[in-house]
Amino acid sequence: MSLKIDVVIASINELSNLYNLKEWVIRMNHKVKVIVVDEGDEKIRGRNSNLLQGLQYEFYGPKERGHWFK
Repeated sequence: MSLKIDVVIASINELSNLYNLKEWVIRMNHKVKVIVVDEGDEKIRGRNSNLLQGLQYEFYGPKERGHWFK
C-alpha cells in the first residue's frame, strides 16, 4: 500500500513561506499533493503556480468551490 499525503493550505497571499515544504515534497518522491484554498486572484495564483512548479497541486477558489458544491 502506498501512502499519499494531501497538504491543504488556506491563503489569500503568495505562498513564499512554502520553499521548505517544496524541498520536503521533492524528498518524499512527489507522494504529496498541495491543495491551496484561496480567493481566486489570478495574479497571486500565477506567482503561486511558479513557486509550486514541479509539484502536484490544485487551487480551490470560489469558482472551484462552486463546482464542487454542485
